[in-house]
Amino acid sequence: MPTYSDKMARKIPELAYFFLYLMITRLYISNLPFSYSEAELSKLFIPFGRVDVVRVVRDMHTGKSRGFGFVELETKQAEEAIAAPNGTTVEDRKIGVKLAKPHE
Repeated sequence: MPTYSDKMARKIPELAYFFLYLMITRLYISNLPFSYSEAELSKLFIPFGRVDVVRVVRDMHTGKSRGFGFVELETKQAEEAIAAPNGTTVEDRKIGVKLAKPHE
């Protein structure tokens, strides 16, 4: 029969992931060029710290970009990562960066 310490040992990775999740901020990037890839979007945010997840949203049927995406990075760099690239021009398009709203 598992002891209390065995049960807690299994819970520790779950708790670590939970606290890591609390330290991650998800950003919404709008008005991306349709030719932009995840690698290019990642390069835009690397100067602000470690980028965990990058996703350019694509049309389900054609696979073409829908012109927006998401970037997840550490919370301590989020303010700077929102302010600096917000309003910059990328391939003749002025991108917008803001905090992503929770998916409902």
